[in-house]
Amino acid sequence: MRWPDYENGILNIVCSLQKHLGLPSRHGSLPLCDAVLEKCPKNILFLVFDGLGARALKRHLPPESFLRRHTAAEISSVFPPTTTAAMTALYSGLSPAEHAWLGWSLYFEEIGAPVDIFPNTLTDVPDFKQAADYHLASRFMPYKNAFTQMTEAGVEAHEISAFGDCHVESLDEMFDALKDYCSKDGKKVLMAYWHEPDHTMHETGCGSEKVRAIVADIDARVERFCEGLADAAVFVTADHGHKDVRYYTLTDYPDLLAMLYRPIAIEARAAAFFVRPEYLNAFPDAFRAHFGDAFLLLSKKEVTERELFGPGKPHPRFEGFLGEYLSVATAEYAIRQSELSPSFPSAHAGLTDEEMLVPLVIVEKEK
Repeated sequence: MRWPDYENGILNIVCSLQKHLGLPSRHGSLPLCDAVLEKCPKNILFLVFDGLGARALKRHLPPESFLRRHTAAEISSVFPPTTTAAMTALYSGLSPAEHAWLGWSLYFEEIGAPVDIFPNTLTDVPDFKQAADYHLASRFMPYKNAFTQMTEAGVEAHEISAFGDCHVESLDEMFDALKDYCSKDGKKVLMAYWHEPDHTMHETGCGSEKVRAIVADIDARVERFCEGLADAAVFVTADHGHKDVRYYTLTDYPDLLAMLYRPIAIEARAAAFFVRPEYLNAFPDAFRAHFGDAFLLLSKKEVTERELFGPGKPHPRFEGFLGEYLSVATAEYAIRQSELSPSFPSAHAGLTDEEMLVPLVIVEKEK
């Protein structure tokens, strides 16, 4: 089992950038990044490849590969190690407890339903039906983008992705945009995000040849790109890792369903259970009777006391999203609500090395 480390993790990379630029930050910086940034490179590049955990890097690349040769450390994702929580932490410089974008699906009382918060669609409803005519998470848990803060402070900063201020739809476009920005005068901070290998891992599992080819391609592209750089610092990491999983389906356990007053939420490997008051004492025994020790079952109080979702002042919406109990995967299992819920051969959001540990790759290019 691997607990999140909020002093040696991806959140601290953003705090290092803020520290270097003289901007306020909520959390500590990462000494490995600080040492590089103290040299004041002209271009600071922060590349995030979704799902490219430290274990996947070792599984699919040989020791002599570029990314493995330049891996300075294995660091921690946030909890849960999932794109929604982790990328929002990287965009905001806030822990998941502070920003409250806790996982893929959150229950919003305003509409009386769980919502997949990035696409703003109703959870487990066919045809990706929109949850509202406004974006719920953005309205109720707004945050200021750290890269917008940098721009407002007078530093040229850009996010290069399918969702960023520099919109790209392919790796070719992403690296072309990075090259173009780096060729211009002036200090710049560039963050680039790509959705692979996460997308293919969900479809094929962690160890497929398709995943291996994607990871090898990323390695080759980063190496070629870095060869042409000067006066730059490149940090490469991931939002989380991946693990091959099997699923329990909650509708197969009517005794547990009867104890709940709303559907489970957050993630299949970090599921919030909303338990009726009369079953608060009985629920843990019933849960363990079905699922054994495949999950760590924590009460809301235990979750908050452990600061599992990170340090800092929790967002006002935070505790309402947690439910009365949180099941956290420590083995290869996940829990979905029903047959309508997805079941991917590989997933994430649990407390395992495969999911929690990500590489910190550092490449320094002199003037």
